[in-house]
Amino acid sequence: MAQRGIKPTSPAEKAARGNPSGRKLAKVVELDSLLAVAPYWLDSQAAGIWERVVKEIQDKDMLVNLDRDLLGMYCQHISNGIAAQTYINDNGLTDSKGKKHDEVLIMRDSFDKARLVLSELGLTPSGRFRGIHGGKGDKETKDLAKKYGVGT
Repeated sequence: MAQRGIKPTSPAEKAARGNPSGRKLAKVVELDSLLAVAPYWLDSQAAGIWERVVKEIQDKDMLVNLDRDLLGMYCQHISNGIAAQTYINDNGLTDSKGKKHDEVLIMRDSFDKARLVLSELGLTPSGRFRGIHGGKGDKETKDLAKKYGVGT
């Protein structure tokens, strides 16, 4: 399925690129107050993933208040994928009749959705690269992008 238009840019990416238009940007808030506690609806494994991710991005000012639920969705999708993969590890890909276990589809779907959410948050390697370099740049920046397989 084709993508629909240009992906929105997060306020942190906009701030990193500069604001030549002078428009008011959404405020990037402190993660200590906003994301200190995982959403109540996450399972225990997803809450652990939440804590790990927040610790990693805490000093990078990459999220705003509206991103909280998206980050929660990412954590829950990863948790669901891990649970399905654990079932597959214990029981194999197929049942005794050769039919794929439902967990195979759950795992694939969960990890695909987690990847899409990461992309929306700008937390993929190419998203972080674009946030730092604004998708433009000199020859050195373009050479780095080509070397590491990220688009500018």
